[in-house]
Amino acid sequence: VNLPGFAHHVIAARAAGAFASSNSTSEFGIGGTSGSSIEVLPGYSLGDSPRTFGVRGFPAGALEGRRVASGSLEYRAPLFIPARGIRMLPVFFDKLSVTAFADAGGAWCPRVTFDPQPCINTAADARVIASAGGEINLDAALPYDVPYRFRLGVATPIRDAGLADIRSVSVYLTLGLSF
Repeated sequence: VNLPGFAHHVIAARAAGAFASSNSTSEFGIGGTSGSSIEVLPGYSLGDSPRTFGVRGFPAGALEGRRVASGSLEYRAPLFIPARGIRMLPVFFDKLSVTAFADAGGAWCPRVTFDPQPCINTAADARVIASAGGEINLDAALPYDVPYRFRLGVATPIRDAGLADIRSVSVYLTLGLSF
């Protein structure tokens, strides 16, 4: 989208789906924040792992099933380009942007008369979760030539499929692209 700013604004969409047979011994999980991680100290990492069926604002694996589908819609807008380092430190701040998003995902199990591996999600009909929120993104280089995207976000569930212990607002910090 050609709007004012140092770069184009972007409308991005992503859809993913998967299915497993009734002989499968595992299920797909929906939920969690997709990103990447960096080991800050030995044994301590910052960020999340990449997720195919991420729905921000929900814990990883909030829904499980042998059939899953998810999707995301994002509006990404540039803020400004600091293009600066911090004195003699090997850190360089490149650009700052914001993202507004909506995520949704559903999971269900197939209807079969004999199931050798019973599905954990006993609901034959799809259970759907959805969230909306925003992120502020900082593209930086540590040390100068290794690029990272730091994402500070807030997400709120707009459909929780009757799940217990879901926060009304989640704040997260992660690395990498959302998708």
